[in-house]
Amino acid sequence: MVVRVKIILISVLSIFSVCLEAFEINVDSSYLKSEGKFEEKWPSSPAHENIIANVIKKLPNDNYNSKEKVNLIIEIATGTRWNDDPLDLIRKKKKDALLSFIDSCNKENSYLIDSSWDLMYRTHCGDMQFLHSMASSAKESANLTKRKILAWSEFAYKTSVGSIPLRLRFRSIQLKMTNDNAQIFKTIMVSNSGGRAKWTPYILFAQSCDRDFSFFLNGSFTTLKCVQKHLKKSQIYNMALGSLIHIVQDSFSKSHTQRKGGLITKFGIYSSQNAQQHKKQDKHYDDSDRNYNNPNLYTILSEVLRLALNDRNNQHIDNWPKVQASL
Repeated sequence: MVVRVKIILISVLSIFSVCLEAFEINVDSSYLKSEGKFEEKWPSSPAHENIIANVIKKLPNDNYNSKEKVNLIIEIATGTRWNDDPLDLIRKKKKDALLSFIDSCNKENSYLIDSSWDLMYRTHCGDMQFLHSMASSAKESANLTKRKILAWSEFAYKTSVGSIPLRLRFRSIQLKMTNDNAQIFKTIMVSNSGGRAKWTPYILFAQSCDRDFSFFLNGSFTTLKCVQKHLKKSQIYNMALGSLIHIVQDSFSKSHTQRKGGLITKFGIYSSQNAQQHKKQDKHYDDSDRNYNNPNLYTILSEVLRLALNDRNNQHIDNWPKVQASL
């Protein structure tokens, strides 16, 4: 019985490593200071984490010392994981996270998922697939997907630099965002019944949840119990920045987008793809394809990071228009 349970668990985790949106993340991987990278650890590769680690390591030494760079790497990498694990379930409850994923990708459920469902359901096969630079359905136009990406990116960027206060409720987000993006963001985050109107950036990024699958029917009937982690301001800032960086990274995965001359011409849909082929494209970043790398992913990430850190140090500067132009 023990052997059988172990085999089942291994199978479950292996399947989940295939299911993760790209590039891969590994929530259990630690940053190895001596090697300057996140450790390779079963069942998935810390691709998101190591891409941003490589960018941060190249920051000028006169601006950030070694300890500060390591802190940035760890905290922003944690943020890149958030898009895949917004409820902190993969890190704590892998089986529950897998069940959520499977249920959200069930065709009977995926067409029903909207802003009233919880984030774990919405971000993978639901209506928030834009967090991985993907369309939410075959009917969603590339223009609408991009508008959602830009709305979220403005929210994440301005949260990461302190322009959006961490305690500002989503119902008032228009006070700190451009009008069009604020309206799209509210459509995404505030349900028709008014749910999440009182949420704040802190609540969003500090959630840690457990799910009760005792009487599992589907996502709308399971019990989700969440608490707020006690995080420092800098941790929330860097998680928000990591969320934006995750979107940029995924936009350079061939299983997520099609590019021509560096520009996105089409967004993929996860539910219509082969999971193994999707994973193969998401394993590592390939910078040899000129269609995907004009400009290069690392160039864009370096610019976004530079602008964000500059904004933090100079609160009177608003670099969002420059960030938007680079996306």
